[in-house]
Amino acid sequence: MKKIYKVQKFKTDSDWLLHRGIGGSSASAILNQNPYMSANELYDQIVFHSKKESDYENEVTIRGKSLEPLIRNEFKFFYKDTFKVVEPPKHNWIFKRIDKPFLTASLDGVLIDLKTKEKGVLEIKTKEVKSESEALKWELGTIPQNYYIQCLHYLMVTGFTYCFIVSHLIKKNYQTNELEWVKMNIQKIYRKGKEEELVALENIETNFYKNCLDHKRPRAIFEVLIRR
Repeated sequence: MKKIYKVQKFKTDSDWLLHRGIGGSSASAILNQNPYMSANELYDQIVFHSKKESDYENEVTIRGKSLEPLIRNEFKFFYKDTFKVVEPPKHNWIFKRIDKPFLTASLDGVLIDLKTKEKGVLEIKTKEVKSESEALKWELGTIPQNYYIQCLHYLMVTGFTYCFIVSHLIKKNYQTNELEWVKMNIQKIYRKGKEEELVALENIETNFYKNCLDHKRPRAIFEVLIRR
């Protein structure tokens, strides 16, 4: 398959933040499926640069950044006979579509199947679950919609064949604030059979970005064209 992306590396984290374009979290925000950011808030970020670098730091992002290399190493150990794992550089990287460089992906790793040589996305999450029933949904294969859209976006940007979402599910006792358990969960999304959804997602993101350039604020919630 023809390579459809280029990789940009950075000297500082601040430089990386300035070049993220329409990334995975943006994709779910455009579809109003991101619990942390709306399409209008994303519009303000792109058009008016409303978000400051300090705004990206909170307990959730700090936890994710701290645990990401540990989870990646755990995955590498258990899948050492199946995949080669290519890690991000020190100050991160961004994958950009060659034809549409505003479509970007900040991957937690690249997977290379040792038998087929096919490439895939490694996406790492740390998720605090609120109940045993929520944990059961994960165990039964339910992926939060914003995570699912994020991975489809990454497949659309890179042209890769598959995406592995490797999550550490964290459960606390909210009366004592003590940690009860941490479980590893792996969900797999394959490109095959999803081409229609990938094209629809690309069109929606492209139109959103063009509207940002024209200073046309989003007025309606886009229909989610993601079938599960």
